[in-house]
Amino acid sequence: MRKNLSITERTFLFLWPVSIVVGIIIFLITKETNDLVSYLLGVFTAMLVNSLHYRILKNALEKPKSKIQVTTFIIYLVKMGLYGFILYFVITNSNWNVLYTVGGFITYRVVFFLIAYIMNTRKPSNGDL
Repeated sequence: MRKNLSITERTFLFLWPVSIVVGIIIFLITKETNDLVSYLLGVFTAMLVNSLHYRILKNALEKPKSKIQVTTFIIYLVKMGLYGFILYFVITNSNWNVLYTVGGFITYRVVFFLIAYIMNTRKPSNGDL
């Protein structure tokens, strides 16, 4: 495995175990598979949207600055559109829980900020950036 992973790559790496543990806890507390599915839908949507964002911007850095700004704006609109579509789908379906779906969205951000904080505070070792 590469030693110098980006923050986004590390987030994807640590998001899987966190989402599995939180999903199991949700299922054990509520005993409802719909709540578990709602949470996992939120987590997978956040992963899909942020993976799309990461891949597009990774390739966009070779373009001029004005193109990067337009690409960032379009990606932001697509992200909000996908989040809105998923929330609309969950709200209109009475079996699914909106709070767990939003919790799935937030789980990505929590893991992302924890990874960013850890990477920012730790001291670099031999050749590690």
